[in-house]
Amino acid sequence: MTRRVPHAALGAWAVRETASFHLERIAKAFAQERRELMVLKGMWLQAYAYTDPDERPFADLDLLVRRAERDAAGASLDRLGYRLQIDAPGDVARLYVSPEGFQIDLHHDLFPDGLFRLRGDDLLTRGLRDARLASVPVLVPEPYDGFAHLVGHFAKGRHGPGDSKLLRDFEELGRAFQLQPSRAAAHLVAGGLRRAGLYALQFDPDPNSFAARTRQALPRDRLGQGVVQAIGLPRRHDEAQRRLEPLFAFALDHGLPQGALACGRRMRELVRVGGLRRLVTPTRDVVTP
Repeated sequence: MTRRVPHAALGAWAVRETASFHLERIAKAFAQERRELMVLKGMWLQAYAYTDPDERPFADLDLLVRRAERDAAGASLDRLGYRLQIDAPGDVARLYVSPEGFQIDLHHDLFPDGLFRLRGDDLLTRGLRDARLASVPVLVPEPYDGFAHLVGHFAKGRHGPGDSKLLRDFEELGRAFQLQPSRAAAHLVAGGLRRAGLYALQFDPDPNSFAARTRQALPRDRLGQGVVQAIGLPRRHDEAQRRLEPLFAFALDHGLPQGALACGRRMRELVRVGGLRRLVTPTRDVVTP
């Protein structure tokens, strides 16, 4: 019997089916190689945090492998026919594309070296076995780990009050797993994400929301609060600020010295590959003859 899909949901359903097809292929290959594989972000959230999957669309497949296995995992994708499209030195993921153009982000970590304490290998070690997303077991994040990753991702990308989908992810995840704000706050602190939490969890106006209650449960940090206020809100039309946004997250590290060291590593990497020029060179309008 053919499943009838409402026209408005056809796009989200097609992406979900395509992602499931590719996850199945990759999970089977990795299982044969005894390689751990975790599903992150959109596909995991849609399946586990949202009652109606059409309310949490996603566009690609985010997968996590151990740092030590990133090259071997990439070779496996290559053998399956996926093409490496982006492999920027210092990035925590490599972008692969299927023959029909579906994108797969193969992560070997969560954040740049030295930024925050929560690492991809930690998530894999504490991950939960899942038999829902594929016919062979894969891993999904332990819920508090998944929440901490979302907070760090929000802060690293310097998202703001206009990013309603990401803000809703906090609430839906807290509701689905009945997360406790005090435990979530403690987990953020343990992962070096206290100041990232101060930034990311400030945008829900409801004082009874999971985000607001978790932020309230974070330990007092006057310096961290001052850093968050100094950073301010993102201004997407400010070209100079937009170019420096990749560096703002380092100010939200668990300490300013640690953030400065991590930022220094990132800057050295950008200098080495010539990427620093893109941060400081103004964009020039292209005039078509």
